[in-house]
Amino acid sequence: MEKYLFSVTGILGDKNLYRLMTSQFFHADWTHLLFNMISLYSFGILLEQRLGPGLVAIIYFSAAIAGDLTALAIKRNEPGYRAVGASGAVCGIIFASIFLLPGGSIYVFPLPIALPSWVYAILFMAISLYGIGRKGSIIGHEAHIGGALAGMAGAVIYRPSIFQEEYTLLAALTVPVIILLIYFIRKA
Repeated sequence: MEKYLFSVTGILGDKNLYRLMTSQFFHADWTHLLFNMISLYSFGILLEQRLGPGLVAIIYFSAAIAGDLTALAIKRNEPGYRAVGASGAVCGIIFASIFLLPGGSIYVFPLPIALPSWVYAILFMAISLYGIGRKGSIIGHEAHIGGALAGMAGAVIYRPSIFQEEYTLLAALTVPVIILLIYFIRKA
């Protein structure tokens, strides 16, 4: 696992670019893997049924790379930073689903009611941005945001009419997030 995990030193120092993809196949523990795979299945199956497995695979792997590149940009000056997991890729699928299959809702434990998917998306981005700003978190918030942005980009590329249909939500999720990501990257 050590040879394949996401490592700032391994990627930037040793030029092991393969780590941007191989780190997706390792997880911290069974709970981490299970949570990612349940999330992937819950959102990915709907996308796959409606849009085909090819599009889901493209979004998944693009979001994986985008998530790790975002983490690398923000954590580049932290040589000891290491991570594993497919959370960025899964976030790409979730956010592509929110835009390509609008009007959905999501149950978030422990809430007894479903949240509209747009509310979930806003809360997710806000929590992830807050998490990036906190020191000492072991959660890869940077990868989550990068993956989510890639999922939204994939949705817009696949169906450009999303610009008109979901303009407000798209702007609310991308403009402040990109501004804050630029801030975090410059601050690093």
